[in-house]
Amino acid sequence: MSYSRVPRWTVGLLATLALVAVGLLYANGALLAAALVPLAYVIYGTVSTLPDDRTLRVERRVESAMPAPGSPVDVTLTVENEGGQVLPDVRVVDGVPDELVVTEGTARLCASLSPGECQTCRYTVVARQGTYTFDRPVARLRSLAGSVRQTTELDADGDDELVAVSPLEAGPKQTQTTPHTGPVTADSGGSGLEFHSTRQYRQGDPVNRIDWHHVAKTGDFITVQYREQKTSRTVLVVDARPVNRVTPAAGYPTAVARSRYAAERLYETLTDAGIEVRVAVVGLTGDIEGVTPNPSGIVWAGPGTQTAPETAFAAVTRADTQPDRGVREPPRAGPETPLSWADRAPETAIRADGGETPGLLAEIPSDARVVVCSPLVDNWPVGLCHSLGGERELVVVSPDPVGTRAVGQRLTNVARHLRLRALGRTEASTVDWSPEQPFEIALRDALPDLVTHR
Repeated sequence: MSYSRVPRWTVGLLATLALVAVGLLYANGALLAAALVPLAYVIYGTVSTLPDDRTLRVERRVESAMPAPGSPVDVTLTVENEGGQVLPDVRVVDGVPDELVVTEGTARLCASLSPGECQTCRYTVVARQGTYTFDRPVARLRSLAGSVRQTTELDADGDDELVAVSPLEAGPKQTQTTPHTGPVTADSGGSGLEFHSTRQYRQGDPVNRIDWHHVAKTGDFITVQYREQKTSRTVLVVDARPVNRVTPAAGYPTAVARSRYAAERLYETLTDAGIEVRVAVVGLTGDIEGVTPNPSGIVWAGPGTQTAPETAFAAVTRADTQPDRGVREPPRAGPETPLSWADRAPETAIRADGGETPGLLAEIPSDARVVVCSPLVDNWPVGLCHSLGGERELVVVSPDPVGTRAVGQRLTNVARHLRLRALGRTEASTVDWSPEQPFEIALRDALPDLVTHR
């Protein structure tokens, strides 16, 4: 805490002395009388002081408990005068973590508080991956004349952290995925639980599938067929190429971070539904600790591999947060930084042309559903989906990396929406996930079966 007196009325003192001196020199009563005006301000500033009873209580509320990275989070700061005297000038600044950017409102409050009175300031920050602790709010009290001020840090009640963790970090981690039958039913008949059809008995059919009631009634042997339960397999493709490390505005997570978050949420949802999920991460290099890409430049994780999905997702986070060679921070999407920025430095253009496609296609099972998590900042995901087209079920989850705040961003966004239309022509289901929209709502609105299918 610091307590100081501000020499705010020094100019009034100088004016008083000057008028008195000149008035005495020329024996001018008008000048001597005029000296009373600045003298009054000097006396006002001297006698003005802070109230003896000055007690403030501060409460902070973070609206969203577990926000998704990139989503807006509302913060409310309430200041109450618990003393018995009026505080004429109260200024409070909340301790927003340096990593979080305030996008709406302000984290500052300036007010005059009567005893028992409360004032509130509201602001919005953009959630980023990790746990961020708010600093203690700083309050400055000033006297009515502004000549005395006290600066102190206050303890804030309520919330002091903003936590945006991945779904796999939020709950107990699954160390191994066991092979089991998924919930996808087939149109063909066979063994199962749900009735499908009947057919003529064939030698070798199980005895328990013979319709004995039909045999007793007609004498014909009929075999009952049930709707088969087939193992459901899904491949999650995470587009983590350096070309995707763009942000719609300062303080927002990159498109790679949001693609990784979408893949984690989908992995958690699908595995909970009993679906076998493999993860393919495109764009990681050999210098990322914990993973080793195959000769095609792809990191495979999940059943049948030696890498756990949690390890692959963590590697994407490390690759996204480490500084690129010669690039201090992720570029913002716009006219000055086109959606393809791999030409900034030759070493950052690692497989930006989609050279991984043949190797990726060769390792995806023919009966697996494919979910591609990509911001669609170039044409490679579109080409991949065209190659995967046909009878295969295909889903594209695309976090919006551009935004629409500037004219250049809106123009750049046109190319991305053209790619979404092109994917629609391949009969792929698409999810356009904006930074302001919760991921669950975006996915539920576009693909209800993917979320609720159990």
